[in-house]
Amino acid sequence: MKILFLCNSTRISGAEVSLLLLLDGLDAEKYQVVVAVPGQGDLYEKLVSKYPVKVFPLKRYKRTKNVLAVLIFLMHSMVVSFRIARYVRRERIDLIYANNLQSQLYSIMVKMLTGRKNIWHARDNSPGRLTTKLFAWLSAHVICISEFIYRQIPAYGHRKSCIPNGIDSGDWQPERPGKMATSGARYKLTVGMVGQLIPWKRHMDLILAAEGVIDSFPNVQFLFIGEEPDNHCSGYKLFLEEAIACKGLEEYFHFAGFERSIKERISELNVLVHCADREPFGRVIIEAMALEKAVIACNTGGPAEIIVNGHSGILIGPGDIGLLAEKILFLLQNEEIRTALGKEARKRVIQNYSARDTAKGIQKVMESLI
Repeated sequence: MKILFLCNSTRISGAEVSLLLLLDGLDAEKYQVVVAVPGQGDLYEKLVSKYPVKVFPLKRYKRTKNVLAVLIFLMHSMVVSFRIARYVRRERIDLIYANNLQSQLYSIMVKMLTGRKNIWHARDNSPGRLTTKLFAWLSAHVICISEFIYRQIPAYGHRKSCIPNGIDSGDWQPERPGKMATSGARYKLTVGMVGQLIPWKRHMDLILAAEGVIDSFPNVQFLFIGEEPDNHCSGYKLFLEEAIACKGLEEYFHFAGFERSIKERISELNVLVHCADREPFGRVIIEAMALEKAVIACNTGGPAEIIVNGHSGILIGPGDIGLLAEKILFLLQNEEIRTALGKEARKRVIQNYSARDTAKGIQKVMESLI
């Protein structure tokens, strides 16, 4: 079976990590894969050494009220889809696989042009009721990364499945106790958030909670790992920096930027905080849990499915700054409880979030379509 994976990103984030793990987990004797990407970049470099890669100008849609900009994007998408369709027919591709919401538009057009079946890997919140219905209806199958996303996708027969993301727990072995060097000889306990610097990740929640933590536990550092996406949310990092400065917390907060080796950064943390509300899944949560880190996350979306509250992590209400500060302080002051939560967290990831099981589940879907 020959499969064309569509991925319109050049950078490696959660969806791209999941794609790489899926490709590595597929049975090479059964499946020949080709990956279409928009151009060279981190993802291209990671893929090209192991898999055939085709470059197509797969643009990302940006919400706008400018009708002309929307029409230009749609025309561009149609032209690119015709090019992909020619490639699909020439190379006798059997299945089109859209790795995310942005790739699904191309997947649908290529399906209509070639008659090939397509899979939409739904990794994002619904873009809108009508769009979601249309995208699901025009898919041979929809794979949802969580029950939270599964409930957002309308059912058309048995054409959707819930297959959560997974990791290779052998690659995510806990290392040393989290600690971050400061300018002096001492070490401070470290609380961090990992993810793109975009507003819906709610970095401000941690900044607001930090004041209450520092008052009772000044031996702490806060770390933001990630950066602003290209041409998106420009100025958000500056907004956060100004908020930190306004509260006089500059010495406590650090911006680490984009990290290729995210495992090393997470290993430095004592507590991982995930403030995003309506998070579709939360790959960084299972990565931190596999490293035996204590995690605090919102009790909505994917995190509420991953974490058993009080057993393998802590769940709080979205935007509950007071409770967030209380739980961070509690974990910083109680090393034994941090350690116990971390150990149970790793057990839960090993039992429920295996990259091998994810690949097996997706292979079953592929086999059912061809």
